Amino acid sequence: QHREDILIEKHWYSAFTDTQLEKLLQDRAIKHLYIAGVTTNNCVRATITDGCLLGFKVTLVRDCTLSASENTYNTSIEHISRFADII
Repeated sequence: QHREDILIEKHWYSAFTDTQLEKLLQDRAIKHLYIAGVTTNNCVRATITDGCLLGFKVTLVRDCTLSASENTYNTSIEHISRFADII
């Protein structure tokens, strides 16, 4: 961890739920989020959904995500692609 890194501990699927993430991003005028993580069908999808609903431009970094099964992963990607960019 670098001195300028900010650690946000989350306790729910979305990184926005009961955290200071939205405020930290707004304070820094960050408007575009690149999302990676595990699991795509739960935490990643919830964070992307909330980010979009809060007005952020959201891009999923597909090669940096994972789900327990290929079918679950593909279904999640299909859903996410309806409102977020995927690279």
